[in-house]
Amino acid sequence: MALNDSSDEISFIRKKKVEEMLKRLALSQQKDKLSAMPIIDHANSKNFSFKVIERSTILPVLVDFYANWCMPCIMLSPILERVVRAEKGKIALVKVNIDESPSLTETYNVMSIPALKLFKDRKIIAERIGFVSEQQLKYWIEKALQKCRKQ
Repeated sequence: MALNDSSDEISFIRKKKVEEMLKRLALSQQKDKLSAMPIIDHANSKNFSFKVIERSTILPVLVDFYANWCMPCIMLSPILERVVRAEKGKIALVKVNIDESPSLTETYNVMSIPALKLFKDRKIIAERIGFVSEQQLKYWIEKALQKCRKQ
């Protein structure tokens, strides 16, 4: 009887270890997918959670809520892309067209555009509305990330 109890215990332990290994493998694969995503991307209500929320656990994600008809948005777009590319993978940019994703606009209380929201560890750590110069944008991002590191 003791041998059988011991055998059951060993089987239980093996099963738990296999489950743990599979969980770690799944997490590793998800991190690989997130890391392989483009540094500048677009999101909508269907993929926002993965492209922004989950990805923000690996690196900061700057979300640009914009519209194609918005002149300040059009002027800001190349500045955002330039700043993010200069960071060489330390930050990602995800663009959300408010006309195509009204539910996200409502969820994140976007009342005016362009609206920038910086996500880190699944939370918004900084927000900004309106056009901003390249220098102001760099300063705003750095200040937000420094504040985040101190906490």
